[in-house]
Amino acid sequence: CRNPFDMLVSYYCHEEPHPSEHEGWRWAWEPPLRNEGVPAGWDCINLTHGIRTFDEFIKKFCEPNFKWHHGLRRRNLFYQMFDRDGTCGVDVIMRNEALSIAIQTLLVEFGYIDHGSAFLGAADRSNTTPGKKDYRSFYTDELRELVEEKCRAELKLFEYNFDGPIGNDAFIDPAGLWYQIKAQKAMKNGQIIL
Repeated sequence: CRNPFDMLVSYYCHEEPHPSEHEGWRWAWEPPLRNEGVPAGWDCINLTHGIRTFDEFIKKFCEPNFKWHHGLRRRNLFYQMFDRDGTCGVDVIMRNEALSIAIQTLLVEFGYIDHGSAFLGAADRSNTTPGKKDYRSFYTDELRELVEEKCRAELKLFEYNFDGPIGNDAFIDPAGLWYQIKAQKAMKNGQIIL
């Protein structure tokens, strides 16, 4: 899991080639032209929806009736972790912010490396955007409040706030998590949070 505030900045800032630049691909739809200075966004989300600013992206993301052509139309950023009945269907949830520590812990626990050995991928940060600003700098108070409301379940279930993880745990225990997508109800350790 990942801080929703940081995750949304990555969705907006993701840069990938314009669909017309994919050699050998034929598109069933005519992709819109790039807006100068606006990233394509994850899965060309900014192009597809004509989004020109981060402000516009967040407002559309938080608008309950906006029709997304992507996975963002789901009601929870981490919907893939939950079965239809709301049960969390994964065995392990690692925090993106502590991914190296979490992977090393798992490798030791499963006997792949000895305790005290260094996980070789620990220092690799190859999937980061060069020159990326701190995600918090993208938000105004208004945008922060919109995301806090929209992502209330994610923030509570996975223990995040605007500044990052609440606590220092590299893992979130999936056993106590429940989120029912259709009903938009969430529980953590048997207590209703949404």
